[in-house]
Amino acid sequence: MKALLRKLKPILLGIVLWILIAILVSILALVFPIQDAGIWSPLPLTIHFITVILAVLVMSFWYYTSSEQPNGFLLGFIWLVIDLILESAITIPMFVLPSGQTHLSYFSRWDLLTDLAIIVLTPGIYWLVKKR
Repeated sequence: MKALLRKLKPILLGIVLWILIAILVSILALVFPIQDAGIWSPLPLTIHFITVILAVLVMSFWYYTSSEQPNGFLLGFIWLVIDLILESAITIPMFVLPSGQTHLSYFSRWDLLTDLAIIVLTPGIYWLVKKR
């Protein structure tokens, strides 16, 4: 049972991370309306990126509380795959397609690509710092 939980831990934390980021985006969208281009102005974007970094750091901390120390970049890649699956299954059909955008227009936005880079790089950097 412990072996199964060890294997499921990165997946479950990746799902929790996606939910947490979705909640943060929803709160920011209520406070700062999204502009016509589908992107926030600089202040809410800055707040968003900082909160995403903090959320990924919290998930990384929770993951590395156990004695396991796998590669953080691999952990970030697992979270990236989970994020892309959930974005494709939930966000795109519910919000993107009804607004007239396509999968390509959504996944090629620079702010989303920045989020995805944060999701991969932050656990890797956390792992490198913790490993020292």
